[in-house]
Amino acid sequence: MNSPFQIDYKGSILKVEKHFVSNRNIFRVLFPNNQRPLLLVRAVRDNGSFFWTSVPEGRQSEAEIIGKLIQEYQSA
Repeated sequence: MNSPFQIDYKGSILKVEKHFVSNRNIFRVLFPNNQRPLLLVRAVRDNGSFFWTSVPEGRQSEAEIIGKLIQEYQSA
């Protein structure tokens, strides 16, 4: 695991842990309230474009928004 980092999401500070599992980066997002942690991966569509998704699926809207915030953090 790399050092955790924090991102701002809707006025809350989320803790993000990056793990490397089966040749992929997986991000575990911890919320400040009692909300379940969110696991995110960056996947590839058939056409070669990338997208963020949750594991297991079901929290796609959060995955897309928080995934972009993670990507912005890593690019800074």
